[in-house]
Amino acid sequence: MATDSEITRIIGLYTKGAGAGDAASLDEAFHDNAYWFGAIGDTNYALSKAEFTGMAVAQPGDTGSLVSRTVSTHQVGDSATVVVEEENYWGALSFTDTFQLNRISGVWKIVCKSFVHTGGSLPG
Repeated sequence: MATDSEITRIIGLYTKGAGAGDAASLDEAFHDNAYWFGAIGDTNYALSKAEFTGMAVAQPGDTGSLVSRTVSTHQVGDSATVVVEEENYWGALSFTDTFQLNRISGVWKIVCKSFVHTGGSLPG
């Protein structure tokens, strides 16, 4: 069974990767077939791992004030759900993210991220 610290480490890789535009961290955190779902305003997103990584590298989320905190973690065997709140993504946006993780061949990976836009407007 995974330890809370391993699940926390994987979520930390997401935070580092999305915040700093670090493709290697995102690659380690996410399963190759992972998807991102959510909406900002009237724009719906359904992004593959490659699409999200490309966006994160081109426009890192941390402009110097990003705050990310884990709200809850629930694990049942080889499956875990983690809820994370992010504030000041791209300097202005807030989100609540729900991550689904699975342990596959002994390795924990994020298989899905669903997000809800909870505040702020897109820059620019």
